Amino acid sequence: MLEQNNHIIDTVILKVVAPCNLNCSYCYEYNMGDDSWKFKPKRISHDMIELICNEIQRYINANNLKNFSVTLHGGEPLMLSEKNLENLLFRISKIKVDNLKIGMQTNATLANINKIKILNNYKVNIGVSVDGNEKANKYRVDLKGNSAHERIVKGIELIKKEAKYFSGFLSVVNLNTEPSDVLDFLSKYEPYQIDLLQPFANYNNPPIPSKTKYKFGDWMIKAFTYWNENKRLSKIKIRYFEDAIFSIIKNESRSDWFGLKPPGYVIVATDGNYEGLDTLKVADKSVRVTEKNVINSSIDDFIMSEANKIRLGGLSMLPDDCKNCQIKKWCSGGYLPTRFSSENGYNNRSYYCSDLKNLFDHINIWIQKNHNRNETRL
Repeated sequence: MLEQNNHIIDTVILKVVAPCNLNCSYCYEYNMGDDSWKFKPKRISHDMIELICNEIQRYINANNLKNFSVTLHGGEPLMLSEKNLENLLFRISKIKVDNLKIGMQTNATLANINKIKILNNYKVNIGVSVDGNEKANKYRVDLKGNSAHERIVKGIELIKKEAKYFSGFLSVVNLNTEPSDVLDFLSKYEPYQIDLLQPFANYNNPPIPSKTKYKFGDWMIKAFTYWNENKRLSKIKIRYFEDAIFSIIKNESRSDWFGLKPPGYVIVATDGNYEGLDTLKVADKSVRVTEKNVINSSIDDFIMSEANKIRLGGLSMLPDDCKNCQIKKWCSGGYLPTRFSSENGYNNRSYYCSDLKNLFDHINIWIQKNHNRNETRL
């Protein structure tokens, strides 16, 4: 059995609101069959914030941590009023640790100058969810089904102009777009980092849309090539690619994109429930819902929960089909939600297995040709 002190959490992802003002077609939170958000408080309460911050402080002290991060998530966190946003950040800022990082993931449509000033005051790193240009953003729509692209762009431009701590973009790959167009659009805002996300899919929930111009692996290979050959992109981190390079060079994964890397984070919902990886809402509840709440349970309890244990087993938890694979130490079975089927649970190769093989083969060849350069990408 794994001992509690063998695994450390250094990040709490705090779901500060349950609903969202957008209704993206592919959204794992609202449109992949899980409706648990409907039964949670629309906004996190002041009492719950106090409990969560107290538990974070206890955990930091107990483990003598020097660094800790709290990331505001949702739903859409900017649905909070200015007063509630200020109160929330004030309480979080009182957590005592050598290096406290506060972040927020937003769709930017509700950004305004007053809220940005509040975020600046608490040194909040702002990440924006946007898939690229207007074509790439086809599936980011509002509650009436209308395109949200213009409002997102307006918000991005305001954040870029006024925010002191703009960190970058989170982008779900639209396989009907050209990778160069997407990266050109995103890079013009000079982000520190771009997170490219595979469309969340598995054997029960196929990706949206089902018919695409590119397969995921082919799209990513083109994006990887463009990233490396375009000088304007050279200083922008694309974590998916950097993590893949690391996996190949070190022969182990440092990211849960590639296998069951023990999570350094816990998600806390608006009702105070501890939850595992929220993208597992495209799968089932067995390795996400813990039945533990900050009211009566600790972060240590979450770490040792049955729902979390599958993610602490590393290569021992590989699907049967992956155990003899030549690149198993690189992709480690792929992203956990993409392995699910109702028939076999998580004992399946990734829905994107062939895409991962093609991408890793391509990157491995690139590493061999650029041996003296690859360390700069880590």
